[in-house]
Amino acid sequence: MMAEGFLGYVLPYGQMSYWGAQVIISLFGAIPYIGSH
Repeated sequence: MMAEGFLGYVLPYGQMSYWGAQVIISLFGAIPYIGSH
């Protein structure tokens, strides 16, 4: 469900969604066991 929301946020837009995706990915990277493992 979270992936659907994420893709729904990323797909329709262009450059703006790219940076939004980078922020979301960096937030996931800050969570242990999701980031560098």
